[in-house]
Amino acid sequence: MSTEGLFRPVSASRTFEAIIAQVQEAILSGKLRYGDRLASERELVQQFGVSRATLREALRSLEALGWIEIRPGAQGGIFVVRPSTDRAGSALEALMRFHEVSPKDLEEFRISFEPETAAWAALRASPQDVAELRDIVARMGRLVEDRGVAWSLVSDLDLEFHMRIAAASGNRVRSAVMLAVHSSVQSASRSLDPLMTAEIRRSIADELDAIAEAIAKGDQEAARAAMKAHVERFSRMETEWLERRSTE
Repeated sequence: MSTEGLFRPVSASRTFEAIIAQVQEAILSGKLRYGDRLASERELVQQFGVSRATLREALRSLEALGWIEIRPGAQGGIFVVRPSTDRAGSALEALMRFHEVSPKDLEEFRISFEPETAAWAALRASPQDVAELRDIVARMGRLVEDRGVAWSLVSDLDLEFHMRIAAASGNRVRSAVMLAVHSSVQSASRSLDPLMTAEIRRSIADELDAIAEAIAKGDQEAARAAMKAHVERFSRMETEWLERRSTE
């Protein structure tokens, strides 16, 4: 497939990331489809206006992320492939990092996305899913009672809970998206350490318990409402913390 006119030269700064972003956006927009063969390295070097070394570095990263496959031989070339769930999540994460997703963007997304994911989990969760969610809640309960436990450990367990719910929803797109926002959510949550009193930690554990029990009962509305309240609490705390830091 000819990619003439599809890609544009990149600036001298961030050339490596810019190439990755252009290829990803071409695939996500449908301009490139699974199975399409990209132009040769020589042509891509000209289109992007970069060195062959820079292009190859970008192509290796795209292949590692699961966006393309580089096949050797006379019938080889650079082909667009269908990524696995894990690789799709990693690729979306890379795209988010390139476009510098803001805390407000993440907040708006999570408030609408995660309650619906919890509702789907209530509909589809298996007994094993429920057992795993309850196990996380139990571990969380033990951690929050130990004042010597760092908030980062509690936060990571909370994130594990959210990832488990995405898996329990039975929707691979939801799992991939949660993988994509994993690092951003983790960073935002860990930054709230100064606000995490013992009382707040215990209440967070109670919130996770309410979500898990709603899913166990198959109550979609209760799962949706409990998750919405939980995510909104974190969003309010993050907004409060950012405002406080901006005035210091």
